[in-house]
Amino acid sequence: MKASLTKKGALRWALLLAVIGVALALLVALRPQPDRRLREVAPLRVSLYTVTPRDLLRRERYSGVLQPAREASLRFEVAGRVVARRHEPGEAVAEGEVILQLDPREYRSRVDEAEAVLARDRRLLELAERNIRLQQAEVKRLEQLSRKKLASHTRLDNARQKLNTLQTDAARLRFAVAADEARLARARLDLERTGLRAPFDGTVNRVQLDVGDYAARGAAAAEVIDDRRLELPLYLPGGEPLAVAPGDPAQVMIDERAVAAEVVSVQPDPDSRSFTRAVRLRLPEGVGRPGLLAHAELVTGRYPGSLAVPVSALLNDEGRHFVFVFRDGRLQRRPVEVGPRVDDLRIVRRGLSEGERVVARDVAGLADGLQVVESR
Repeated sequence: MKASLTKKGALRWALLLAVIGVALALLVALRPQPDRRLREVAPLRVSLYTVTPRDLLRRERYSGVLQPAREASLRFEVAGRVVARRHEPGEAVAEGEVILQLDPREYRSRVDEAEAVLARDRRLLELAERNIRLQQAEVKRLEQLSRKKLASHTRLDNARQKLNTLQTDAARLRFAVAADEARLARARLDLERTGLRAPFDGTVNRVQLDVGDYAARGAAAAEVIDDRRLELPLYLPGGEPLAVAPGDPAQVMIDERAVAAEVVSVQPDPDSRSFTRAVRLRLPEGVGRPGLLAHAELVTGRYPGSLAVPVSALLNDEGRHFVFVFRDGRLQRRPVEVGPRVDDLRIVRRGLSEGERVVARDVAGLADGLQVVESR
């Protein structure tokens, strides 16, 4: 009985395998045959750019800190004790106003002494010139008597010698008077210098001495700024050709506000250490305050009549630049010599002609001779 059951199971499995095999054979026999005809590939669509001459301006953004248009570090030109401090930092000051005052008594006494010496020497010179006039008259009288044989030659010679002596003394006194006048002028100037004065209308920025301090000659004492008009110092790369000049307009951004400015100075020879050019922009009166960070946009390159292509049109291959020129439905891979970049364009110095059309972007996968159509 068991043997009969085992034989029936084997038959079922054999029948199942046979059915599966027949089904697989039918599937293989009835599968569709591949179409062996080549499909026609559609031409690649590309964006084209027409090369035309353009007047290009390259602009760069620079940053700096606003500074007063004028600032002066004041130092005493004479020494002495500070006796008055007449202005404090932040106070307005007019040109010529005294900020610090030294004790003037010693310098005033020098003026008095110089005036006395000058007065003495001027009086002596007056007497000497009067004596010369008298002696000249005496010499003239003796000359007349000598011609009439009424006066000896010895007496005449002595008179002439005395006149020469008087004239020499007078010349020495004239020199003394001139020296006295110079000493008096210097003494008066030193007396005036005991007051440290503002060189222009502005604001006191710093006072470094107080009453009772001894001020040495040449020591820093105070600082005055003219903060009514501010300037923005900038430093441009020295390797670039000069594209800005005094008088050119510029735009300055202060606290996200655009302000019209003017270029007032441009350093023609770059600094030997930093290799930069100093450029200063002047802002309108009353705009900004010292110490604020500001940004400026300057024209750093002018390229009239230049041929240029989009930066995305250039293929960089081992340091060389290529573009793909569209001609008669196909691409020509052409080497070009490029110049500076201006915004999204790159100037082409050699390799392209006016009116030619190049692929504007997505050039990495293109090849020479590839058939393409312009995308609309």
